[in-house]
Order: sequence, then structure tokens, then C-alpha cells
Amino acid sequence: MIDLGRLGDRRATSCLLSGLVAFALLTACKREPPTNPDVPAATPVPKAEIDANVPDVAAKAVPVGPSPVVQFEIGHYRACAVRADGRVVCWGPGMGTLDPDAGITEAPRLVPGLDDAVQVAGDDWFFCVRRKGGDVSCFEPDMKPKSMGVPAAVEISGSCARHADGRVTCWDGDTTKPHVLAGITARALGGGDGTPCVIDDKGVPLCWGSNNFHQLGDGTTTDRPSPGPIKGLALVDEIQTSLFHDECALAGGAVKCWGGELGKVTTPKTFAGLAHVSHLAIGEYHSCALIEGGTIKCWGSNDAGQLGIAIDEGKDTSSDVPVAVAGVDHVVELRVGGGEPAGGAGSTCVRKSGLPGAAADSLWCWGSINTSSKPVQLDLTIAPP
Repeated sequence: MIDLGRLGDRRATSCLLSGLVAFALLTACKREPPTNPDVPAATPVPKAEIDANVPDVAAKAVPVGPSPVVQFEIGHYRACAVRADGRVVCWGPGMGTLDPDAGITEAPRLVPGLDDAVQVAGDDWFFCVRRKGGDVSCFEPDMKPKSMGVPAAVEISGSCARHADGRVTCWDGDTTKPHVLAGITARALGGGDGTPCVIDDKGVPLCWGSNNFHQLGDGTTTDRPSPGPIKGLALVDEIQTSLFHDECALAGGAVKCWGGELGKVTTPKTFAGLAHVSHLAIGEYHSCALIEGGTIKCWGSNDAGQLGIAIDEGKDTSSDVPVAVAGVDHVVELRVGGGEPAGGAGSTCVRKSGLPGAAADSLWCWGSINTSSKPVQLDLTIAPP
């Protein structure tokens, strides 16, 4: 099991990819938050059945101390997890401060004032938490949660929340100006960085925002200010988008993808090599799919070992086709992050459940997050002060 509290001493602070650094100095690799106030940021989120139905375990009297992870989110170089005791643990460079000169603090930290969380979503500069009862609180790296004035949410994704009646409320970045999307009744949220999506009550995906890499699948690179359909997609179970890599949708276990930095396919096409898929995780430089039965397949860049393939200096180990990640099973939740410390890098994390001999779920990661192509269990069982 990896001890996150000691990672900072072992990792180099260079931002050069040749060093394969897990995390870079915050001031050298700082990723700015979205600047377009009209486009709420979003990030890859799990299927609605995963996050929306996370049990409200925070209501139970759980003893202070070790507590398993029940849901998590990873960004570019920061991550957060919800524990079974309702507390939120975050880790990565600069967590706990907005001061770029404060140095790297990679050890896991509890977010103060949160002991009733049931879901976390977001990215490096702005994480949000859905609390028991549905209230939404968000925080920057200083880890000071503030209410977004969005009550009774049943699911959150990026800067949007879905309510039980299908209404979707979004807010502009780190401001507290929530607004309801007009004419939308959603059964699920989706999308990704800069291109959020909803799936309406009929199962039709509707997306808006950035389209510079054909994320909206309409054959153009023109941004869209309001939700609209994706050309070539009818009914879907899930939809995920990314900034540079693929945009993909899941329907009946089959996957269609389009867009991406290379723009090889500008409208949705069936993605070969994937079947019986239950969940998608689309990142900036690599993506993964959760296969029915608890295994995963990944494709894209492997510059940090995020595909689970050992890095061979001088050899390109990336893959355009999905490859099975060896030794990874019993997966119930899947996330990818990446882009830091340099283009092509990335991380993959899974939550495992039902492992033989294990009494609780466990979190396993590989890639940039722990400088390894082999999955390593993370220990987030720190006790509150």
C-alpha cells in the first residue's frame, strides 16, 4: 500500500516528462481554471447509477479513524475521495493553500467542515461535494468549502447538478450564480472538461460549450452556448467528452467515439474492440472502459504508464486500440485524469469491491499519480484532527 504522506519526499520537482514525475511544482505546471463564464466546466463523471445511488452512509455514527473510500474523483494532479464516514480526503500538490509559493504538499488532507458527503466531482481548481440532503458545497485548493446555493441535488458533474424532477442547475466556475437550464429534463449528467452534457428524459444526449476539437460531433469547430443534440447519436446510457482525446457515448454496452485533438473522426462512429461496457472514463490523453464483470480496457497515450503497460524507453507503448489492464478486476468505479506534468501523461484509478479477504472497498491507482504502470493501493485512512 502506498503511503501518500511520504510521496513528496521521493518525487522530483522537475516538469520534464523525461523524469516521469508524478506531480510538478504548482507554479511550473499550474493549470488555469476555465475563463469562459458562459461555459460551465465539467469533468468525467461516473454513470448516474454509480454516483447518484451512493448510499448516504454519512448519517451513520462511524467511529473516527480508518474509513474506506465509497466514491472518488481525480483531476490533472489533484484528487479527492469520499470516505464511508462522510468525510472528504484530498491530495496532490498545493492542497490546503492558494499560495503558489507554499511548496508541494502531496499528503492526503481532510477537507474541514465536511462530514456528510456522498459524492465529489470537479477538477484541480474547483471540486464540489454533494452532501446528505442534496446541498452542494464547493472548494478551491485552499479547501474552504462554501455553499453554492443549490439544494436537493441527486447528482453533480463539473459545475452542474441534477435534481430529482430532472431540472439541471449549473453555475459559472467558482461563482455562486446558479441558473437552471431552460427546457431541460435530464435523467443523467455527463460530458467533460469545457463541454458538459446531459441525457434528457428520453435518453437523448445534449451537449454545449467548447467545440475546438469536434467535441460536439457536428462536423464543425464552432462552440455552442446552449444544449443541443450530437449528430449521429440517438439514445444513449452515458456520454463523456474530453479536451484533447476522444468523445464517447455508451448505448447497450456498445461504444461510439468521435473528435479529439487529431480530429480523425468528426462525427460518432462505432469504436471497435469494446463490448459489454458498463461505464466510460474519458481523459485528455487516454481513456478507459469498465467491462461488465469488473475488468477494464484502456487506450491512448501511455507516457506515464497509465494504460498499465510498462514504459520502455525509446519505444512508443501507447495504443490506439483498447488493451486489457492486467491484474485489475473487481472494479466498481473507474476514473482517469491527466495532462500533468506534461502532455501525454495521465493517471488511472479504480475502486475495487469484493476482493477476497477484503472487508471494504479499496482505491488503486497507476500512471502519473504514483509514477508506476502497476496498480498500487492508496491509503486514505487518516483520522480527523
